[in-house]
Amino acid sequence: MHTLAQLMPAPDAVASSLDIFALKDRLHALFARYGEVQRLDLVRTDQGRARRVMCFLRMGSAEQEQAVVQALGMGRFGGDLVMVVALDDAPLAWAPGRFQGAAAGLN
Repeated sequence: MHTLAQLMPAPDAVASSLDIFALKDRLHALFARYGEVQRLDLVRTDQGRARRVMCFLRMGSAEQEQAVVQALGMGRFGGDLVMVVALDDAPLAWAPGRFQGAAAGLN
């Protein structure tokens, strides 16, 4: 699972103020570094205090998908790349290279 702080380079923002559309824009920009983003779907799941967003991604080619998997440690579910982002109220900070394995416990 990834945390929002690991993905978003905005140290003055707070996760609770980040709406799902802004998150999608930022994730799209992150994934676009590795090629053409064909599809990016977000599903928000709230379970008690645990607030998460599940990201389902399709890139333009198998090579681009492999680059995303290697760089971000994403898992695969069906034909989609999958990442779970934990939302919290901590200030956002960019922490490159500190991802915690594949998304959704698929590692």
